[in-house]
Amino acid sequence: MAFIRVMKAASLPVPADAKSSGGDWPRLGVRRAWPVAMLGVPIENLSISATVERVAAMVATRQPHLVTITTAARLLRAQSDRVALRHLADAELVLSDSAALKLASWWFGNPLRTRVRPAELTRRLAQLSVLRGWRVFLLGSSAQEIAAAEARLRRRHPKLQIAGTFAPLVELNPESTEADEAIAAAGPDLLLVWSDSPALDTWLAARHAAWNVPVCLHFPGCSAPRRGESQVRRASPTATGRSWRERLRNAWALIPRLWQQRRCLSAGRRGGDGLHLIRSDAAWIDVVAGQSLTRSSLDQEPGSWSYDVMPASHCAVDVSRVKHIDATGVAFLARHRAACRRANRRLVLIAPSTAVHRALADSQILEFFETAATAAEARQRAPRPPAGAVAGVMRSLAWCGEIIAANVDDVWQMTSDYLSNFTRAGATLVVIDLARLRLVDNAGAALMVRVKQCARRLRTEVLFAHPQPQVQQRLQLASLDFLLLEGAQ
Repeated sequence: MAFIRVMKAASLPVPADAKSSGGDWPRLGVRRAWPVAMLGVPIENLSISATVERVAAMVATRQPHLVTITTAARLLRAQSDRVALRHLADAELVLSDSAALKLASWWFGNPLRTRVRPAELTRRLAQLSVLRGWRVFLLGSSAQEIAAAEARLRRRHPKLQIAGTFAPLVELNPESTEADEAIAAAGPDLLLVWSDSPALDTWLAARHAAWNVPVCLHFPGCSAPRRGESQVRRASPTATGRSWRERLRNAWALIPRLWQQRRCLSAGRRGGDGLHLIRSDAAWIDVVAGQSLTRSSLDQEPGSWSYDVMPASHCAVDVSRVKHIDATGVAFLARHRAACRRANRRLVLIAPSTAVHRALADSQILEFFETAATAAEARQRAPRPPAGAVAGVMRSLAWCGEIIAANVDDVWQMTSDYLSNFTRAGATLVVIDLARLRLVDNAGAALMVRVKQCARRLRTEVLFAHPQPQVQQRLQLASLDFLLLEGAQ
């Protein structure tokens, strides 16, 4: 009888957007596949087929999307690299190709359905590209590997439209526009990137939005297919962490970190009241979370809280009452924050409870969130375009943590890349939010002057907004506050 009930439910009409928005699926007896957060990275719980469907939906929007695949080794590297962790947390779709992560997901009460292997995903997307007429562009770290990959794909899929290739990325100057020009001239629908250099993750995250390619699919730590599609996961001569000894070592190093995260979370089976919408207007949505922010509580009303739909308003989530939060709840908040960020909107956590604060801090993503004591304070912090600003030409980014001599070069590289991309996209005003910047030294203050000068060369304007008191005091001592802060002429 159970089989008959499932078949009857599956035969009912389902809206076209039900799979992405939650829609009627819970009423048909199908539980939503919520993401699970491990070491601060929300990993999607999708099968190969569901991943291909999601990529097809992204291509249909014609908006830029970044899809990446992670492994245990990449998660471990991100724990000591805040920039890499932020890029993973901000990616629209993070998939797992790790047996260790798949096993660990059971520990967090939200088991991953399967490993998404790059070889199988590449084959499926190539087949779909032939059917849909998509144009595919190949990027890689080695010219020989990309040439071999192109030959292999053409032999396997003769009708596949390969719009172009570019390599080697390793020798590319970050300020060079060669790759940008090649991609812009090709106008692809799907961009496949094979990279065995962690340093290129930052370059890709900063550049992909300006390419205006619907889907950029990143295979980090992998070499392009060469001798056979089954060897896409094979390491290139310069890649590391692919032998069974290295995989075992990574899995062993992952256990204590996951155990520490698991201690700060609640059991995934705990139910209770979930999220409730209390007020909505054109600019803000106010949401109150109950005592539980877990997989069970989210399953009660999944249709109302889809992060697949681009947010149209700022969102304030009151999490002061939350006593139980699991890895699914952490991933839910992280995914909503990333979706709001891509839409130039804000997600603000109102008065985070001890449980929420501990879970986010242990996952090392607490500083990625904006917090406020009240909803009124959150509304006051919302960025407003200056008088006379034209809609669509303002962009924003945020500086977080500390900017000191030790990391000023990295911050400059990222910020200058964003400024260049924003300018190419037609932005005339860039607002840099300092609300989560705790400390700057003399090198950080000099960096702000350098950013201002760079903006002038690019014929755009930079405003620094919402400085913390200690940051503002440092700028006052350097006599730079009137030059740099919001409202300066």
